[in-house]
Amino acid sequence: MFSGLGICLVVVVLACTRVFAQPLDPSLAGYDQVKTPTRPKLKVVSPQTDSTILGERVMLEYIISGVKLIDVQQKYINGRVVNVRGEGHLLVSFARADSLEKETTPQAFVHKSPIIFENIPEGEYRLSVEIVKNSGDSYLPPVREVVEFGVKHVTELSPTVTPWPTPTEETVVDKIQKNRQIILLVVGIVLVLLPPIFLLSRRLWSFVRRN
Repeated sequence: MFSGLGICLVVVVLACTRVFAQPLDPSLAGYDQVKTPTRPKLKVVSPQTDSTILGERVMLEYIISGVKLIDVQQKYINGRVVNVRGEGHLLVSFARADSLEKETTPQAFVHKSPIIFENIPEGEYRLSVEIVKNSGDSYLPPVREVVEFGVKHVTELSPTVTPWPTPTEETVVDKIQKNRQIILLVVGIVLVLLPPIFLLSRRLWSFVRRN
């Protein structure tokens, strides 16, 4: 009797082992619930709410955990996208703060932080970042962060340069005036030296006549 009961237990254990050893089929309902029973987390590091970005470039930096960002094209099975818990992508909506959210079209991103937006005009903006499943469906509640900030362009100030005095071209009148001053100076020197020279010459002439 015990031997028959032991054989039955062995058969049951083997059967159960074979059932649990079967690989999970991603196409089955509930696969994403047993793959990774954790909820992804999202933290937007930059920009921050009520901050002001100087320049024309906005850099979105974020931290995520509990999810692997992948291209949804890799998850098409039998013509439909398969949700796998632990996989997904980002939906990013970037628009003016005074516009309605429904008027903006979110873009899908699968690469890591940061995401850079170029040539952004001045103004107030709203940036929404959400982690969604492969199919694009939101988690319940949504894993989303929204920040509002301003963009202000910076005008580069050129260094102040002290101007050097510009030399003026010497005119003919200036040249004549300058030469006249030189002539007067020479004449004055000659007039000052002429009497001593005259007296000296007379003494020399007298000395020569005596001898």
